[in-house]
Amino acid sequence: MQALARNLSVSAAVLGLSVVAADAANAANLTRNFQVNVESGNLSGQIFSGSVTFDESLLDSETVVLNPGQFSLKFDFLGTIFTETDDFFSFATAEITQYGNVLGLGYTVDSFAEPNAFFSFIPTDSSIGDRFTYDQFDIAGVVIDSGEGQLEAVPESGVTVALGVLGLLSLVGFKTCQAA
Repeated sequence: MQALARNLSVSAAVLGLSVVAADAANAANLTRNFQVNVESGNLSGQIFSGSVTFDESLLDSETVVLNPGQFSLKFDFLGTIFTETDDFFSFATAEITQYGNVLGLGYTVDSFAEPNAFFSFIPTDSSIGDRFTYDQFDIAGVVIDSGEGQLEAVPESGVTVALGVLGLLSLVGFKTCQAA
């Protein structure tokens, strides 16, 4: 039984640390997830998600605004994946904190194909585009639904780090118990 506990502790420590080490080795490009919680309109209560990928070296000691060519964007709205190249004005921007979290987007899409929608991330006092607005159209171009929501950064998972730390702590505790 003690051998099994020791093997599990070692396995957890190795797995957690190898994932952390692999993440550090690939730290040049960061992908940060965000979501939009729709608060009004027919889509109220739905959550749409996306991600921004950028070079970690662009981060500063303060919030930075990334311009076209400095990041890639994917946003799933009503089952269609939109990218930074779909921006109506061809000048999508992303506001990123010093820790790499997405604060807001300068991004507008006017899609005449499915989902027949116009959506935009608009600024409030705190960000370049942390509010999300949308209009959906029927085939004749008449607005059939409008609503808005809030962009929120999705917290990064600390599970792999926690797994490594837990494994190391249990390994140290196991060796301490054996010594006693």
